[in-house]
Order: sequence, then C-alpha cells, then structure tokens
Amino acid sequence: MRAASVLVQVARTVFGVDLRSVAVLRIALAALLLADLAYRALDLEAHYTDFGVLPLREATRLGPWSLHFLSGAAGFQTGMFVLAAGCALALGLGWHARAAAFASWLLLASLHGRNPLILTGADEMLRVLLFWSLFLPLSARFSLDARRRSHPAGGSARFVSVGSAALLLQVALVYPVAAIFKRREEVWQQLDFLERAAGVEGVATALGRRLLDVPEILPALSWGALQLETWGVLLAFSPWRSEALRGLAVAVFVAFHAAIGSVLGLGLFPLVMGAAWSVFLPTAFWDRLGVGARPVTGGPEAPPRSRLRHPAVQFVAGCALIAVALQNLDTLAPERGRVLRGPLRALTHALRLDQHWSLWSRVPFNRYYVFPARLADGREVDLHRALLGPGVPLDWERPRRRSRNGHWWKYQLLVSAPAGERLRPTYAGWLRRSWNRGRPPGERVAGLELWMIEAPPGGERRRVPLWRSEAGP
Repeated sequence: MRAASVLVQVARTVFGVDLRSVAVLRIALAALLLADLAYRALDLEAHYTDFGVLPLREATRLGPWSLHFLSGAAGFQTGMFVLAAGCALALGLGWHARAAAFASWLLLASLHGRNPLILTGADEMLRVLLFWSLFLPLSARFSLDARRRSHPAGGSARFVSVGSAALLLQVALVYPVAAIFKRREEVWQQLDFLERAAGVEGVATALGRRLLDVPEILPALSWGALQLETWGVLLAFSPWRSEALRGLAVAVFVAFHAAIGSVLGLGLFPLVMGAAWSVFLPTAFWDRLGVGARPVTGGPEAPPRSRLRHPAVQFVAGCALIAVALQNLDTLAPERGRVLRGPLRALTHALRLDQHWSLWSRVPFNRYYVFPARLADGREVDLHRALLGPGVPLDWERPRRRSRNGHWWKYQLLVSAPAGERLRPTYAGWLRRSWNRGRPPGERVAGLELWMIEAPPGGERRRVPLWRSEAGP
C-alpha cells in the first residue's frame, strides 16, 4: 500500500499542472490562433478558394476531412475565418471556454485539411496542443466563466489526470524524436548545421547570417542544441526537486526557441513552443509572483474538473496518447512497416493527431525561382517577383530567393520537388489568372514557364525546368 501511495504521489508531482499555468496556455493558444488566422488571411483566396492553387477537386484528394470542403467560394471561406476568430476570442476570454476550445480545434483541423500543402511544424504543434487542452480545466482561472459563478471557489490549484499527463508528454516527445532524426543526418554528425543554415537565403535571419563571422562557435552551438533536445526534457519530469527543475526547464527551452527563432526564420514555431512550455510553469512560480491560487469569485471547481476525470474521458485521452506514441514510432522507422494499425490509426487521423517531428534535421540548399511569362504585347516579366510587388522585367542573373511568406515557401518547396510535379499546372494556372485579372488584353500572359535555380553549397547554379506551356493551362 505504501509503495502504491508513493507512486500516486510521484504521478501527481510529475504529471500535475497548475491551474494558473493552464489559464496562460489557454490565453496563449487563443492569441496564436488569431495571429495565425490573420497571417493566413493575407492569402485566403490563393490558398483556400477555387480561384487559388488548390481548388476543391484537388484538395479533397489530399485532406482526410474538412468542413472547408463545403464550398470553394471566397465568401464561404471568409465566413469560416471569421467564425474561427470569434471562437478564438471566446477562448482567450474564457467565455464558454470548453466549447470555444473544441470549436477552435475543430475549425483549425478543418483549415489544415483544406490545404495541407502549406503546413509547417508550428501548425502541427498548435493543432495538437488545442486537442490536448480539451482535457484540461481551461476556465478555472483568469476567465469570464470563473467570474460568472456566484460563490467562492474551493479545491486545489493543481490538476492531474491522464489528459494533463498526455499534454505534458506530447510537448516533451517532440524533442527526443527530433534529435533522433537529426543524429541520422551527416550535417548534424559533423556539427555544421548552423554554418550551412546561416548561408541559406530566405531561411537565415540577418543575425543568423552574422554567425558566419564567428564560425568557430557554430559546432559548439549545434552540439548544445542536439544535447538539449535529447536530454533536456528530463528536467521537466523529475520527481526530485520538481518545482525548481521544472521552472528551469521552462526557462531553458523558452530561451532555446527564442534563440533559434532569432537566427532562423521559423514563423510562429518559437511562439507556439513557448506557449506549450507555459503549461509547465510550476506552482512555486505563481506563488512567488503573488498571483492567488484561487480566484476572488467563481463557482466550485470540483464539478467541471470531475467531468474531466470521468473514466470515459480518461480512456479516450489514454487511447489518443498511445496512438500518438505509436505514430511517432512509425515516423522514425517507416521501413519496418506500420506499428500503428486498425482503430488506433483511424483515431489518430480522425482527430488530426498525425505528426512528424523531423524538425530541421536537414538543411535545404538555396533555391531560386524564376517564372518567365511572355505577354501578348511581347514583353517578358517574372511572375515570381510579381507576387512580391509590381511586375518587373525578367532577370536570370538576379533571381529572388525570398518567397512572399512561410506558407508560400513551403508550397514552392513542394512544387519544386519531384513529388510536386502534378501541382505545377494548377500553380501555373493560378499565376496566369492572378496576373491577367483586371489587365488589358495586350498585357495578359500568352506563355508561361516555371523554373527553379539550384544553388547547392560550394556548387554552381543550375537551371531546372519545372513546367512550361505556350498555350497556357
């Protein structure tokens, strides 16, 4: 009995979360959702409507499911964006937080299913964080829901369940899985990842390029990053001095992601991972700040928290956690066949818990894109550069590496790969339609080609034809 009691206490210590940290996670997820929607809205027509690069007839072949498949019209997609923003705002305010979190997860998974070609690690992490947050008492602190209750709250400031354990383990497993991928690659074995990455235009930031001035420290930084990903998460799960070590883990990993984000253009990924680590903030952190363990007003915590501990809820969380673990094993050893099969595999895909954490295990070489278009009046322009501003004359000697944003960078990376050959006619068609819209007949595209210019490290530039057509798509 004593041994069982000790194990229970260790589990509470290791897998428990402070309700104030849960509230910070809720607010951070809502802010990230709003930022992500605003970012995507810049290319709403291009990425989510039938006018764009992935019409419904193509999208339905790629995504597992999506509410966005109901219509390819711009008005419908705009409405879905507005609905998602409203749900995210409700989540951040803690107004009907549980329903808002479910709706936000559903709409985000649906949005990802509508165009999976532009998804990044930040998108996957945000989606799975939202899913696991459904198993937490999101409105217990700092929420309108808590204020609506009429009498003082009781209960502990900590919450522990299979769901809380699953969320913590989900965040943690990203790092050792990513480290395994990295250790297989020569660029990490030789510890020259940062040196190569700093030379990739459109990936390295201005600060990242400055690192090339001090090449002697780059191997040490690469080694440190690899060791941190391999072993660092153990700090967050120590039953000994757990509060201090968990606080240290939060500080170290938030600083790690901030540092990586300062040298590499990773979009929202550093912010998403910072939000993920917020739920690890220990009770001692809040107590030292003087933030009360209990809200001034609010109703009893026990009923909503007890529902989250219902055996059926715990069973679903446990099955999902097992499925995630097996799915990550599949990504690490695909040549051995699928470990995740049957109902669990179906559950993983239905809940959009599929994930692949080969984060920056390889360094992409420099790719430049040139999309020469011959206009009806005989002029030639580069439609790739036209996407970033006014149309400019064709110039093969000064191609532009930078894409409009990270979503376009990911899409063009896929289009230029051998597997993306079938996407090229649709992409060319969208380029043509976008240029022609509103222009007089003499300025419209008569012929179009898509070219990639490869620039491998230490090698010469090489032109690679991707697609060409005089008649046009």
